[in-house]
Amino acid sequence: MRRRTVLLWIAAPCLFAALLGIPTLVRTIRQCQFNDAQQFVQNHGGSLDFDLVDGNYMVELRGDAATDETIRKLVPTLKRLPTGFTVIGPGEERSFWVSLDGSGITDSGISEICELGVAWLTLNGGSITDATATKLSQPSELYGIILNNAGLSEAAIAKLRTAKPDATITVDGASE
Repeated sequence: MRRRTVLLWIAAPCLFAALLGIPTLVRTIRQCQFNDAQQFVQNHGGSLDFDLVDGNYMVELRGDAATDETIRKLVPTLKRLPTGFTVIGPGEERSFWVSLDGSGITDSGISEICELGVAWLTLNGGSITDATATKLSQPSELYGIILNNAGLSEAAIAKLRTAKPDATITVDGASE
């Protein structure tokens, strides 16, 4: 009996220390994942930031970096980013705010971006067709869309607005 008590007195502080160390370990691992992804995005000409309050990731591609090929390379890495954590603690699911500014974006690139769980999408330029409006109407988490010089027809825009009545949709500076 005495031996068990001694073992308990030795094990209890070790267990307590381990429990206190787990959050630090998790934060360190998540920070490393983010830093690696951020460097990867920067190496491909873009930027990746993290909103400490809501836990959202902000991805931006401009000019020569805003292409379907770049998106195809980045999406697998971005999908592996940690979810469900904010500075305050466990929080919302991981979502992305994506800003694409360049003529090298097509329907294919938008389709791949939609695989990320995009909450907000800004597209300036691009060579997209009305098929993209159908793709953008599918993700339930997409609640903000800004399209400037995107080339969608009025019918496609109307269809998008009908499919996402609660979303903020702005086309060439005009929102409804």
